[in-house]
Amino acid sequence: MQHYLNYIDGQWLNADRQITVMNPGTGEPYATIAQAGIEDADQAMAAARRCVNSGALSDVRPAQRTTWMLKAAEAIRAIADEGALVACRENGKSLNDA
Repeated sequence: MQHYLNYIDGQWLNADRQITVMNPGTGEPYATIAQAGIEDADQAMAAARRCVNSGALSDVRPAQRTTWMLKAAEAIRAIADEGALVACRENGKSLNDA
């Protein structure tokens, strides 16, 4: 069974609690997700605030931002099939029915 972690401040982190994701079509669990708590959210917001305050992104030229966005889009496309299967399981449908 796949276990999904939280991505906080450049690291994949587990949590004290988890959520079990069920396939409504079969009634079977197929994944677990690290359930972020208040402390995790505080840590993520602090990391975001540090990034904003550092000004690291304000000096990045639009061409570089475009390059980053295109790389992000490429990474998303690379896992699109996996995402489609997850969406199907969440809704209890086969890939053909979806």
